[in-house]
Amino acid sequence: MVHPAFPHWPGLITAGGHPSTSADLPGIARFGDPAAEAALVRNTVGVCDLSACGKIRLTGPDAAGFLHGMCSNDVKALRPGGGCGAAFLTPKGKMVADASICLDDAGFLLLTMPAAASPLLEHLRRYLVAERLEISDVTAGHALFSIQGGNLLGPVVDAAIRGAPESLADGEHAEVTVAGVKAQLIAIERTGLPSADLLVNAPEAGRVWNEFATAVRGLGGGPFGWEALDILRIEGGVPWWGRELTAETLPPEAGLDRVISYTKGCYVGQEIIARIRTYGHVNRTLRGLVGEGPPPAAGAPIELENKTVGRVTSACASPAMKSSIALAYLPREIEAGAAVRLLSSTGTTAARISELPFVR
Repeated sequence: MVHPAFPHWPGLITAGGHPSTSADLPGIARFGDPAAEAALVRNTVGVCDLSACGKIRLTGPDAAGFLHGMCSNDVKALRPGGGCGAAFLTPKGKMVADASICLDDAGFLLLTMPAAASPLLEHLRRYLVAERLEISDVTAGHALFSIQGGNLLGPVVDAAIRGAPESLADGEHAEVTVAGVKAQLIAIERTGLPSADLLVNAPEAGRVWNEFATAVRGLGGGPFGWEALDILRIEGGVPWWGRELTAETLPPEAGLDRVISYTKGCYVGQEIIARIRTYGHVNRTLRGLVGEGPPPAAGAPIELENKTVGRVTSACASPAMKSSIALAYLPREIEAGAAVRLLSSTGTTAARISELPFVR
């Protein structure tokens, strides 16, 4: 999939945004120092442009049944205004993509990370046979903003949004108005902080962004980019597609039990997931590392008692932890607090195993 360029992006660049150089994370990388942005968001509130995230629409009378058989969560139980997280799997239980699923009066909307959009779209179309439904890539037509905040999410919503409900459970959504523009407010957990996403038609995105930027600045916060979001989600122990989640990942390894229904009927990959829960366990799990020195590079070997036991998937200098932190898959029997070594081309550094999330 070629990621679209959105008409409001030049305005974000004019306002100080630095374009991302990552093919997997198109848009705005940062407005200033990413660590400072992450600390500001955690302590106050911020707004981030995630418009490059994939948006896939399923419509038609067979959409619910088809999607129910393709993903790990109970889609048939949803009602308009509801939603859930879900994993899409191969018959061997390995991940194809993860997504947030929303049901509205028009059908289902799937939101996923930019790098997961193309494999997910291809996967869905491969299994489509004679069902009465249409699968459409609607990414370019809609901008997506994420509001993340410590204790100030509510005040931003009150300041910028008309018609917002008092609360939304994870996955739920509602039609609202921002700067006179109709939009969809969606509860999606991205970092472990209080958060909400806002979906808006692309031509009207600039007005909506300006409204939120003004609201967050009025509360002492500010806009932030992908790089600060990456720091916040690592601190929150949240796996990302292309980093912790790949075509080799089993959902239970990544701690994704919340997106798995163990009571629904059959779906692609269900037999393997059920077998793991009933008869066994995964051999590795997603864990945290707190280290000395600069953050290790992705892929850096992790050594315990002179044996490589895993490799770093993501790392950052954490302003909340005031140290380097990393995510990695490690054998499940290694206990929190265990001392390990991180290897690099310049030598080794000490680290200890941590439970997730790093910041609660």
